[in-house]
Amino acid sequence: MNYSCCEATANEVKEPFLFFKNDALNTSFFIFRGLNYSSTDNLKETEKIDTLINFNYKLKKPITIYMKMNKYEYFGEIPDLELYSYGSTKFEVLREINEELTDLFEKIVNIDDKMLGKYPKKWKNILLEYITK
Repeated sequence: MNYSCCEATANEVKEPFLFFKNDALNTSFFIFRGLNYSSTDNLKETEKIDTLINFNYKLKKPITIYMKMNKYEYFGEIPDLELYSYGSTKFEVLREINEELTDLFEKIVNIDDKMLGKYPKKWKNILLEYITK
């Protein structure tokens, strides 16, 4: 039996197989039975998003989503932005990532670079390459 560990919040996981709480990090860790989402090396397919759900923004060029399916669900990821989603259909995964992409852009685009850490600054630059108002 395979087990994978990933960080999640309680509302993202309905029934974790094992649950660990690390108060020092203020983080919950769940272990899922039979899932392996550890690397984009395992992601077999790609899909493209060429339109955003929020019509206030436009994509300058399509964004690639790396997809994988196991027995029970699809998993999609944009590794450079550390965005991911999983669901029972590809459509559900693509819609969730599309919403997360728009939310991240709205939150980060108007923040001065001096106020951003290393990764949020990187995400902002990537998002500005793809999205325009």
